[in-house]
Amino acid sequence: MERKLILCVDDSRFMRHLVTDVLEDYEVISVDTKADALQQTAKGRFSLYLIDNNLPDGSGLELARLIRDFDAETPILIVSGAGSIKQDELRKISINGFIMKSDRFVDELSEKVHALLK
Repeated sequence: MERKLILCVDDSRFMRHLVTDVLEDYEVISVDTKADALQQTAKGRFSLYLIDNNLPDGSGLELARLIRDFDAETPILIVSGAGSIKQDELRKISINGFIMKSDRFVDELSEKVHALLK
């Protein structure tokens, strides 16, 4: 059985490795910039986009808007260390969920990804 493909976009190497470890049942491709993420989306079909909101070359919400221009179906989860994103902002872009980088991050990540991809 082929594993589902997840694109993880986060500028923190630690977070990219953590996501890969937590989501070991999936194939995770990790990049650290909005530009690299857009290149990856052109190459293949992902089952889920996991996007940090604070990227060195823009915001995760900007990236999500760009992805929604050509992919209205694939789930997107936004990850952030700051809770400054408003729910109506997420709804406007059809974001499927938000995960805070907190002490519950690993559990929330696992729960939300499994729920979206089952």
